[in-house]
Amino acid sequence: MKKSLFAFLALAAALAIAPAAKADSFDFVFTAPGGVYGSGTLVGTDLGYNVSLASDEWLISSVIDGTFNDGTNSGSISLIQNPDTINGSPQSDPYSYFVYDDLLYPTGSGGQNLDYDGLLFNFDGMELNLWEGSFPYTEGWAEYNPVTTDTNFGSGIFYITPEPGSFLLLGTGLFALAGLLLRRRASALVMNA
Repeated sequence: MKKSLFAFLALAAALAIAPAAKADSFDFVFTAPGGVYGSGTLVGTDLGYNVSLASDEWLISSVIDGTFNDGTNSGSISLIQNPDTINGSPQSDPYSYFVYDDLLYPTGSGGQNLDYDGLLFNFDGMELNLWEGSFPYTEGWAEYNPVTTDTNFGSGIFYITPEPGSFLLLGTGLFALAGLLLRRRASALVMNA
């Protein structure tokens, strides 16, 4: 029993610690004045540490359950994936209106999670860019309609939350279960003594 309990505790520790270090998805919310709102889960690959932003750098490859409302139009969004899947170098969109890199910095210095090029999405027949940077510092959104050449843009707030939550909950649940087993075993020993 003792050996299996230690193995159980080791498994719980591994599950609780490993996913927190290597989350590959991030919930995001974007809000701006005028009823502008977006959300979803960004999925990506860790490219390593970026010294200038003091954060790991993630190349986002897709968005799950992504939605956006620009105050007039609302609907789902899909990521326009950066073709440079190795370094995430900046790319020009098909209409040469935006430059994007689809890079995310989960623990960026000063709360900066995107860079000036940002994330590019398809949205309701338009292109949508979410970005951070410039001077003075701005978290912004911009859309471009290639049919009408209309644009719409503004500033807002971009939030992200790493999403290893289910594994972390599983790991802490296993710790709790192990604690209950230890307590039950200790009670049984006291009663039999």
